[in-house]
Formats: sequence, C-alpha cells, structure tokens
Amino acid sequence: MDFFSFDSIDKNNPLIKLEGLIVPFEINKEQTNQKFNSGKSSICFFRDGSIHFEENDALSFLLRKGFAFINNHWWKSSIKKHEFHTLPENPWPEQACDTFSINVNCNDLFEYACADAEELFYTDLETLYAHVLVDNRFGSLVWCIKKRKCQPQRSLFENIQKAGVWDLNSFSF
Repeated sequence: MDFFSFDSIDKNNPLIKLEGLIVPFEINKEQTNQKFNSGKSSICFFRDGSIHFEENDALSFLLRKGFAFINNHWWKSSIKKHEFHTLPENPWPEQACDTFSINVNCNDLFEYACADAEELFYTDLETLYAHVLVDNRFGSLVWCIKKRKCQPQRSLFENIQKAGVWDLNSFSF
C-alpha cells in the first residue's frame, strides 16, 4: 500500500494524506523551511499547481538530522562477523555486501533492548520525508510501524497516541 503520494494532494487544498494522521497538515515552502531551518525545501511548488519532490535534498536532510543513517549489508555476508551474526540462507557476494545501505533507526520500537533498523528504499524516500515533516518526533517511527505492519511496544504506542498526531488504532497490524 502506498500511504503517501503527492498525486493524492488536491491542488486547491494541499493537505498531505497519510494513514492515521489526526491533524491536517498543509505543506508549503515557508513552513518546511521554518520547521527544520533546512535553508532549502525538498518540496517545490510551481505556478501551474504542480509539485516536485527533490530526492537529493530530502535524503541529505534525513541524514543530517539523524532520521536515517548509512550502513553496509554486513548481515547478508557469508563471513561470520561476530558471535551474534547468523549466516543468511542465500548470502551475497562480499563486494555486494559493501554497498551502501540507508536505514531508519527503529531501536527499541518493537522490542526492548533490541538494535534494529529498517532499510530505506528509493521508492520509500518521499513517504519517509513526509512523515518526518508532519511529525519530527515520531514520524520516522510511525513510518517504520507502517512499513512492517507491526504494533510497537505498548509504552511507545501510548506515547505516540498521547502526542495527538497519529491514531495508531486506525492501523491494521
């Protein structure tokens, strides 16, 4: 399910349509620049009403602000990296394992004391960026929740609900 698309925005009433979003969120260049002091918006509005998403600026922003991080694909390697590394069924060649992996941190989101991350694919960049614009506290976590279709820990579930931006009860886990 594609839970965000700029195509779904009504040009006369540009509200982001995100599953579970409680408060309407209008996107505009001034608001995105003010909210994050990014100096440059990743969303461009044109006089004809069209909207353009700038991937490079969005990814740079997500990395700079710590919503995403770079890793490699060490867990897909056929070489045992440490005692906790379980070898995959179909390991990648070592050179492929050294390619960049861009991830979203979801440590302790689903289980206590669990180091965890969700790999970010190119097709997900726009959606993650929109979630962070809407809610820079829980937006990336809500994106991970939707991506995995898994309910978060009870305490985080309650905190996200209490913040009043997302209605996690409307999600289908």
